[in-house]
Amino acid sequence: SIKKVLRPLLQMTHLEEVYLFHEITSFQADFRHHHYYLLALVSKESAKEVRRVFQKINEALPPNLKFTIIYHTRFWIQENLYQSQYFLKTLMNNDHKIYTNDFHPKIHWGRDDDYRCDDSFIYHRRAKNIYERHLKRIERDEKSTMVFIIPCDLNEYFVQILINSLYDTLGYLPEINDVEVLWNLSLYAHPVGTQLEEHLQKLSFDLIGYMSKNQKEKLPALHLHQDEKKLLFDLIKRIKNI
Repeated sequence: SIKKVLRPLLQMTHLEEVYLFHEITSFQADFRHHHYYLLALVSKESAKEVRRVFQKINEALPPNLKFTIIYHTRFWIQENLYQSQYFLKTLMNNDHKIYTNDFHPKIHWGRDDDYRCDDSFIYHRRAKNIYERHLKRIERDEKSTMVFIIPCDLNEYFVQILINSLYDTLGYLPEINDVEVLWNLSLYAHPVGTQLEEHLQKLSFDLIGYMSKNQKEKLPALHLHQDEKKLLFDLIKRIKNI
């Protein structure tokens, strides 16, 4: 059962509530696959504990199940209503709640029309600056047989454009640097998510997994031929133009 697989999450010291807010069902090699999206409310955020829970869940995860879990405290939600209310208010209802350990105070939501992501230009400017510093020259280089990309720079840019996309679409500005979580949230957020996934699969390697594992690599360790480089930047344009 889902709760059995999620036991490491449900046994977290600071866990308060869990909301199951979305499920994607697909067929791969004649098997039904389920991808569940969860919001976990905790009284205290701990990156170390989140990593431990993620590892424990994955160790026991059947091949046909996948989970994307986002974590927030009530305090963070209350302090970030302007940039997250559209998304989180929709999720946090009793129909989505699958676990609670006690009575907890409600979030004091504001009026919906007070939250319009008017500051999104700040984050788009941030993405543009990253691109111009680290990736513009590489994208425009059509003469070299192979280009060399610093994974740290690519991950930073990818994370920022995914955050921007989620903010523009969902009204949710996450403080998440996990590119895999952000990618999965983007697949949930956009009707063209399937097309993004199909385009990602055109690459000869697991881009999201590579960035996750090499997000701190500051040497030009990613070597791409021109054709693959074009596929990468085409994917980036598709995310930006959603």
